[in-house]
Amino acid sequence: MIIRRAVKKDLNKVYLIELASFPEPWSREFFAYFIEAANTVFLVAVEDDVVGYVIWMLESTSLIKPSDGLNIGHLLNLAVKREYRGRKIASSLLSELFKEIGEYKPVATYLEVACSNQAAVKLYLKFNFKIISTIPKYYRVEGDAYLMVHTLI
Repeated sequence: MIIRRAVKKDLNKVYLIELASFPEPWSREFFAYFIEAANTVFLVAVEDDVVGYVIWMLESTSLIKPSDGLNIGHLLNLAVKREYRGRKIASSLLSELFKEIGEYKPVATYLEVACSNQAAVKLYLKFNFKIISTIPKYYRVEGDAYLMVHTLI
């Protein structure tokens, strides 16, 4: 498996994984934006084809420490093609992501994850994310979300 930066030709494959993975999928335009956005790390896992992706964006302010000027990251999206789950692809994507974001010197990264998605919650806990709070009705379909934070200092 190879993990590399996403390029435009990956867009359709990533979008199909998104559609199959989430009841409230992002639009194709969101993915197109993040492939080219500044201060963003968009990685894909490739075997014979794109089998997973992760998107992270640098934010100067966030839900964690508003207006303090520190570099805070937001893990926006992570998904693996259903038939490739259970092969540590998501773990590999997160490991590579944490290497790649070092250049931005974030003090923390946060994410939102459906409380009902226990596989994802366990994965993030394994990567030292902590549950900070519950956000009621964050998702229309999946309901409540956890706000999770990984501090790097």
